Amino acid sequence: MVANYTATGRPRRADDYTPGGRNTKRPNRATLVYANQIRRYFKNTVPIMLGGIEASLRRVAHYDFWTDKIRRSVLFDAKADYLLYGMAEGSVLEFAKALEEGSDPTTIRGLCYNGTEIPEGYLELPSYELVSKDKDAFTEMFHVFYRNNDPLNAHGLAQPHGNRYLIQNPPYPHLTQEELDHVYGLDYERDQHPYYAKQGKVKALETIRYSIPTHRGCYGECNFCAIAVHEGRTVQWRSEAPSSTKPGQSPTCPTSPASSPTSPPQPPTCMGTNARSNCVRDPVSINPASTPRFVQFSPWITASRPT
Repeated sequence: MVANYTATGRPRRADDYTPGGRNTKRPNRATLVYANQIRRYFKNTVPIMLGGIEASLRRVAHYDFWTDKIRRSVLFDAKADYLLYGMAEGSVLEFAKALEEGSDPTTIRGLCYNGTEIPEGYLELPSYELVSKDKDAFTEMFHVFYRNNDPLNAHGLAQPHGNRYLIQNPPYPHLTQEELDHVYGLDYERDQHPYYAKQGKVKALETIRYSIPTHRGCYGECNFCAIAVHEGRTVQWRSEAPSSTKPGQSPTCPTSPASSPTSPPQPPTCMGTNARSNCVRDPVSINPASTPRFVQFSPWITASRPT
């Protein structure tokens, strides 16, 4: 929807994420359309998995700006089998292993599925039917949902949708620094697929083609931002960039920029994070003043200097 319309509802004439910039490729509510088309024309495709930031943000009952209404979990509307939320590198690998072995994937952390009963120890959220007509119930639902987004202390959640339940397993554990370095150090093509290259350039690719991700997550909790719900409130950062990815060493780009979802690229962190996860009692730790438990790290100041 964001690709097709402005915030005021006007149709967009161009799309920087589409080959050639032509805004004629994606249908409205693409996740729902694609999943239902797969279900219709490729009936033997099992299971259908949803993922990415849209699925993450719409995994429970949610407010939909475009219709000004509360919608069901995207898992139900898309008629998919499973949904992986968050960055999900580890969840994807565990899910692939479960498919290969023919085992039950419903215990994988970071996974949502359509269930018939609430697993033991899971918290029950107010139902979709209730939150769709009661604003106070919606607020209560969101607070419980938001407080259970950290891997170290989150409970599993269950939300009734009619006679079924949206089951959300606890979040997948954060990657270690070594694992994060491995993920971002893979030999990515950094280019669009040749099939689409024939249709023209993807303009948005040019700004991030040779960027060097430094960290993920944000403790800021800005109400207009989705990072805390998708990537988490714990800031995770890479080790100093290896020489092969230092700025200025790309063969075609002399100044590869450091990139991250938040700024500054030398992330502060809370000294209490490892011991007690993120603060539950007072999560907004930077307003009106930063907590004294924050400490500053700056390994990327050195790494970002050209050699």
